[in-house]
Amino acid sequence: MTCATRNSLLRLSAGTALAVTVASSGIGQPVSNSRAAPEEAAVSMPDFSGVWLRARGKLEQPEGGGPGPVEQISPRPDIPIGNYRNPILQPWAAAIVKHNGEMEAAGQPVPEAKTTCWPSSVPGFFAIPTSIEILQTPKLVTLISRNDHQFRFIYMDQPHSSTVVPSWYGESVGHYEGNSLVVDTVGVATKAISFIDQFGTPHTDRLHVVERFRTDGGGKTLKVGITVEDPGTFTTPWNALATLQRTTYGFDEYACAENNPMIGIGPSVGEMPRAKYVAPF
Repeated sequence: MTCATRNSLLRLSAGTALAVTVASSGIGQPVSNSRAAPEEAAVSMPDFSGVWLRARGKLEQPEGGGPGPVEQISPRPDIPIGNYRNPILQPWAAAIVKHNGEMEAAGQPVPEAKTTCWPSSVPGFFAIPTSIEILQTPKLVTLISRNDHQFRFIYMDQPHSSTVVPSWYGESVGHYEGNSLVVDTVGVATKAISFIDQFGTPHTDRLHVVERFRTDGGGKTLKVGITVEDPGTFTTPWNALATLQRTTYGFDEYACAENNPMIGIGPSVGEMPRAKYVAPF
């Protein structure tokens, strides 16, 4: 074999190897739909990240009308007295809301999570005037409240656990529908001070909440449509709205000691719940 022949074969072999390498690496080949889908999904994911101000501490009436949350009937906004005659309430729940209003009117604050430094509930998370920061990743959305640094985890694109362990904020799973984030929550624990709203509206372990997050006003407003179902507490499913405004104002340091009771809370209304675990320091 001559040198010229040998060189020709080497060049052919090298060219063949390069072609195989290019083909296997996908260079110059059309990108398949299976590889494009995650990238497109990431690009189209609506952006809710940032800090949002919840200026109002009550759940608002739904935009579309229909059964809505318990409303304030006190002329003073600093005294939360709910309308216990709201037809969504079963008699036992209406009696609790009425009792709480009577306590507030008498100047005796009702023990609740936000005033005793404990977590609240869902949808009680949005019934507090505070700032909320939203952190987004493809698999997890985190809601952080300035109120004692409470937080909620929303696990994306997965079903609920086969056996949900009850907790203050329950188990939340979510997915995107167009420009909306849809969150489904079950397993909200029934605690003595776990209320739906600032009026002390109770709930049972059958509570099921669906939240729909969407932006409005060019991304400056966040609207959370809330649907609440609890056959143990309410006569019918009902809807509410929570409105927040985007803000560049960060979180102040906010510390709250557990079991820090408000003035007026004493033996007549029962003791605050105590943590089972005591830190060794």
